[in-house]
Amino acid sequence: MSTATLERPALTERQREVLAWISHYTTSKGKKPTTAQVCRAFEHRWINGAPSILRQLAEKGCVTWKQRTRKSKKPKIPKLKKMKSTQAVESTIDPKTLTPRQQEVLSWISGFIDVHGFSPTIREIANGFGWTVNGAMCHLRPMRKKGVISWVDGHSRTIRVIGGDA
Repeated sequence: MSTATLERPALTERQREVLAWISHYTTSKGKKPTTAQVCRAFEHRWINGAPSILRQLAEKGCVTWKQRTRKSKKPKIPKLKKMKSTQAVESTIDPKTLTPRQQEVLSWISGFIDVHGFSPTIREIANGFGWTVNGAMCHLRPMRKKGVISWVDGHSRTIRVIGGDA
């Protein structure tokens, strides 16, 4: 009669200690411990502690353990808005729809472009009127929505006056 002996893989002292604790916990509680419970029992940090030891023990076949992975959220894809052509925007601009302050900002931007030959930054507009950058954006966004000016998001000095006499 031959008896098959199971060869135990070589374990480090820490691995033997964790394995002994897991078997004691399982027999006393009747269920497997969570990774967090193993971490607390051995005062490990998540980065290099119990999860790596549990992974090594699982690779050696001593325990069954699967590290949880977080489900990645699908990135939201913004919907593209239909843009009007520049010619269509120019014909629909009515200077009367601009507030007096917006007309003042529009003429300031046009004057800046005439003097310097390039567009002002948002910060220069804000400094020109004594506003914060956010205050300037609160005036520029409605003007962009009305089609009087345009700019490329994330790029400096891209403000363009589209239409209207400034």
